[in-house]
Amino acid sequence: MWDLTATLLASGLDVILDFGFWSIEEREQVARHVISLGAQPFWYFLDASPETLLARVVERNDDTSYVLEIPASYMKRWIEVFQPPTQDEALLGPLETIA
Repeated sequence: MWDLTATLLASGLDVILDFGFWSIEEREQVARHVISLGAQPFWYFLDASPETLLARVVERNDDTSYVLEIPASYMKRWIEVFQPPTQDEALLGPLETIA
């Protein structure tokens, strides 16, 4: 995926990477990689409560058009380890929080 990302960024196109970005370290690593490709990272943080996240996973899993199910137990573990982004991280690119 990074090869395609590099090609698109080199062409002047924007790229949306839709990973979990669960930890500060992961976001820093990705931001540094994007910067090394000559691009500027920009972060969108969709701030949702744990209850909302769990409800959305259950709804998603009930939708038969999705091939991969995400067990609610996985989401609960991810919620526990998630490190929300802070404005301090904005040094690696702008951060926009969407509630």
